[in-house]
Amino acid sequence: MRSAGCRVETAGLWAAAEPSVAGDAAARGMLGLPEDRPLIVTGHAPHVPHPGLLAKYIAARSLADRCGGVLVNLVIDTGTDHLARLDVPVRSKGGLLSAASVAMADERDGVVATRAAAEVRPLAVPAAATPEVRDALTDVWSAWTQAEGSTAAAQAGDMIERLLSPRVGAFRSTYASTLLSTPRGAQLLDAARADPQGCVDAYNAAARASGGRVRVLDPHEMPFWAVNAAGVRRRASDADLGGSDTLMPTALVTTAIVRCSLADVFVHGTGGWAYDRVMEPWVRDWLGWSPAPAVMVTATLPLAGDLADASLRAARQARHDPAGSAGVSEMKRSWLRKIESLPRGGGARREAFRQMHDALKAASNPSMVRGASRAAAAARRRDWPFLFYACEDLDAMEAAVNAAADPRRSTAGGPCPRR
Repeated sequence: MRSAGCRVETAGLWAAAEPSVAGDAAARGMLGLPEDRPLIVTGHAPHVPHPGLLAKYIAARSLADRCGGVLVNLVIDTGTDHLARLDVPVRSKGGLLSAASVAMADERDGVVATRAAAEVRPLAVPAAATPEVRDALTDVWSAWTQAEGSTAAAQAGDMIERLLSPRVGAFRSTYASTLLSTPRGAQLLDAARADPQGCVDAYNAAARASGGRVRVLDPHEMPFWAVNAAGVRRRASDADLGGSDTLMPTALVTTAIVRCSLADVFVHGTGGWAYDRVMEPWVRDWLGWSPAPAVMVTATLPLAGDLADASLRAARQARHDPAGSAGVSEMKRSWLRKIESLPRGGGARREAFRQMHDALKAASNPSMVRGASRAAAAARRRDWPFLFYACEDLDAMEAAVNAAADPRRSTAGGPCPRR
């Protein structure tokens, strides 16, 4: 199988070269995390990661190993996503790549932290799945069947640990829904209750300065989720700060607490890296907090294999030579000969080139173009679950991430912006 190649992007990894233990021992103890070793934290919602997310865990492992620290997975369990459904690359009826949806379990609705564990289904493999995809699906299903936990969050978090550990080794997990109960979380919540307008004003000032990275809060809206007894989530208002619904942190509150009390280094992807540029001035100006360093790591990895190659070729042919099959069609050859016969310079060649593409477009089948374009888009997707990518490509990505995380290598990112 040919290698698909990968692109790894990083920022700030040199800033994490020598992390020291700077977190809140009380918060660490409450959450069952080590109090005497650096914590390198990363995380996401607990669905099967794509390669870009896997790259974060690999980088966090590299940093933790270098400083004698502990890798911590922050499970974002404050969402309402269904976690057991995943897209699977399969062969379509036309022989090209498409996506099938497979559910590993029957899931309930509501916030992940509050809903009961899902009931795992018998494995149903799409008939059009390749042998490699069948094997990967079996691995995911096995992780679901073995996963333990009374809540959807604990169950899915355990499933993720079983899938990731062969690639990133052992790690500890903690949950976003618990953060407001920590000393620093309670301090932030108390400050919001004491001065909700000051909280919102500082938040909105940082959001406006970001140029749209983060949405400005509406009047009376607070940066928390309000979750009722049925597990239904909504944006909290200032009235909810003293209400009966459970409050949970939204994205910026989550990383504010983690980076100001738990993490010695936080490893972001591109999304978190962008919105934390808003969190930092917000908590600095509102609370006087100084978050621990953050770094950014992501990777882009296309699918490898005959099916992906065929889909990309079909898309190119459908658009640029619809009459071709095994090579360039006679129609296109005749146009190329005409273009070659025209004198260089002037506009004759340019006009003939335009006419050739008009003729090729007229000869194309719009439905075939659309189908081939969808197949090519599937081949280029960077967000399939990582188990569907070639092992050698994942190995190459791991090597590239580890190299970028090494401060002795020229590939390492520059220092984090000073706050």
